[in-house]
Amino acid sequence: MESLINLAFKFGAFGVVLFVIAVLVLPQSVRILREYERGVVFRLGKLIGAKGPGLAILFPFVDKLVRMDLRVVTIDVPKQEIMTKDNVPATVDAVVYFRVVHQGDQRGDQGGLAAGQHEARDGQAGRGRARTPGEGGERGG
Repeated sequence: MESLINLAFKFGAFGVVLFVIAVLVLPQSVRILREYERGVVFRLGKLIGAKGPGLAILFPFVDKLVRMDLRVVTIDVPKQEIMTKDNVPATVDAVVYFRVVHQGDQRGDQGGLAAGQHEARDGQAGRGRARTPGEGGERGG
C-alpha cells in the first residue's frame, strides 16, 4: 500500500486520476461469456455484432452486451380442463420447450427459435387455430 502512495506522489495528481479511472473503467470493459452463452454487442443502440464464448472487450459507457442463453429452456404449463364440442371434459397438461437455433445475421434478425410441437392424438389438432370469416364456425343464425 505504501508503494502505491509513493507512486501516486511521484506522478502527481494526474497519476492518481489516471489510476482511479483505470480501476473504475477496466472491470466494466471486460466480459466473460460461458460456453453456452452468446453475446450481442450494441454501440450507442446500434447493433455491432455477435460475440462467442470467451473474453469480450467493450468500450465502457458506450457498448452494451446482451447475453443470450443457448440452453434448452422449459416452461411448465399448468393443468387445465377444457370442454370439447360434444360436451366431454378433457384435461390438458403440457410442457413448452424452446432453444435458439441460429443467431441470425448482423442486420437485426432476432435469431430463430425451435419449439417442441406435439399434435393432439384425437384428431382435434386444428381446433385452436383462428378461423377466417369464410370458414364458418360463427354461432347463431
